[in-house]
Amino acid sequence: MSETFHYQTVTQEAYDSAFKLQTQCHEFPWSRGQFFDCLTPPYFSYQLVKNDVVVGYYVGLSVSVEVTLMDIGIAKEARGQGLGEALLKHFLRECNQRQAEEAWLEVRVSNTPAISLY
Repeated sequence: MSETFHYQTVTQEAYDSAFKLQTQCHEFPWSRGQFFDCLTPPYFSYQLVKNDVVVGYYVGLSVSVEVTLMDIGIAKEARGQGLGEALLKHFLRECNQRQAEEAWLEVRVSNTPAISLY
């Protein structure tokens, strides 16, 4: 990851890039309304920006002492560069900041790249 990257909060005022990426990452993506609804508490969402382009995102849900990774995605052209791991580590740091005692996620058995990451 020699190129510059940073994280930005995904907000309801500026979520188009993350939403479009989400639709490209999944066979059955969330609707625009579902994605929009996940941008306010108790949800939290960040996008990974590399060279001014959104290349990843995640959505978390924080309830009491549990946090669930609801969704995570990396642009196809950015995969294999360690960005998924960087994004997951950012999510776990957010879990710590929210004083979570447990972090949860679900993954399809067929999603071998995600299973390797987790």
